[in-house]
Amino acid sequence: MDILHTLTAEQQQTLQNYQAVTNNEDLDMAVAVLEAHGWDLQASITSMFEDGPDAATPAANADDSGGERDLDGTALGTGGVQRGTFSIWSLLALPVTLPLNVVWILLSYAASFLPAAFRPAIARAPPPASRREDPQAEAARFALDFDQKYGATHPEFFAGTYAQALQKAKTELRYLVAYLHSAEHDDTDAFCRRTLCAPELAPELTRRNVLLWGGDIRNTEAFQVSNILGASRYPFLAIIAPHQSRLSIVDRKEGPCSAADIVSSLTSVMERMDPELATLRAERQAREQTRLIREQQDEAYQASLRADKEKQRKASEEQARKDRERRRSSQREQALLDLTARKKARIAQLVADLPPEPPASTPNTTYLSIRLPGGSRALRRFHETDTVRQLYEFVETRELDPIPINRDFVVVGVFPRKEFNEPEKTLKEVELCPSATLHVEEKINPDEDDGDDDDDSGDDN
Repeated sequence: MDILHTLTAEQQQTLQNYQAVTNNEDLDMAVAVLEAHGWDLQASITSMFEDGPDAATPAANADDSGGERDLDGTALGTGGVQRGTFSIWSLLALPVTLPLNVVWILLSYAASFLPAAFRPAIARAPPPASRREDPQAEAARFALDFDQKYGATHPEFFAGTYAQALQKAKTELRYLVAYLHSAEHDDTDAFCRRTLCAPELAPELTRRNVLLWGGDIRNTEAFQVSNILGASRYPFLAIIAPHQSRLSIVDRKEGPCSAADIVSSLTSVMERMDPELATLRAERQAREQTRLIREQQDEAYQASLRADKEKQRKASEEQARKDRERRRSSQREQALLDLTARKKARIAQLVADLPPEPPASTPNTTYLSIRLPGGSRALRRFHETDTVRQLYEFVETRELDPIPINRDFVVVGVFPRKEFNEPEKTLKEVELCPSATLHVEEKINPDEDDGDDDDDSGDDN
């Protein structure tokens, strides 16, 4: 069964990225490494740099001596470097192992000058552990050291790790030039000064939108990259390009070369690869356009959904407002009916209880002429000891149109205008004796609300 069919789309993408970074063609081994690290791409790549390229390259599925390897590339047979825990036996063996380690390092250095086909497994051993540090810091230090030694007139190095440079090249469909620097080789210094610092190289790489990554093979990451790329002579350049959904080495230069040689190689590679890249870019642009259209459609749908919800909310609020208004109107109408009924009952009671008018010959009386709101007059004789309240009760028994029955009224004097609103005082005390002319007006309360904007917060409870 094809192992790819068992992977999710996200795992397949992670697998492609891992193979692009590590140049690992062995599908089963790549899947095994990723599974061992929980499909964490960065952790899987980091394990390659920590444990050596044999953990991720097809050439090292078995150790040079035939020994097997586990998932992280550690040799289990006699041909590899077998890990062990630190113990007292390590101290006892130190007089023997220390000289052997020194010889091993010297042989590793000497083997790096041999062609790839003749290099023994010892040449692929990692640099001493003391040289290992963060690949990001190694890349930054290499760029800084290069500037300090050769000046700033050179193509800009990618500020990141080799894995990050590969990922950027794949994501942006760009060419990548990987430069491996070996300070011990005689040709390196002249190559840096005459080729990489040639004034025509930097503008050419910029114009062609080419990424340049550089690393010193004395550092861990660059040393591992040299093994992955199979570098056998320095200075070393590899031109890497997106190819069939992954990255491939499409050209390489080992040993001295000129800036014109690099530009010529790039030109040849681009003439060969640009049609494929153009197709990939077109496909990616089509996918991006489809994605944008889908996002716009989703946004339009969400906007329409929000508009519908807002419309429903406003309709609900408007309906609630109308319901409240109907309740208020109904309450006002009912209150008016209740008030009218009470007023009519009161007026009927006042008419029944109204005392007879004192005769004209009665002493200590006052004669009042009261102009009603409709224009007619009510004439009445009162005792001087009658109160203002009794005056109001008499007026209330008269026809007071156009003052509504549910409204209050006030009795006022004409010259000067004076409201009589002290119900317990006698008519004599308010100087309405022996006679007076009065008007009846509708009472206006300045603090009175017409009821249209009443707070009905309690209506819903």
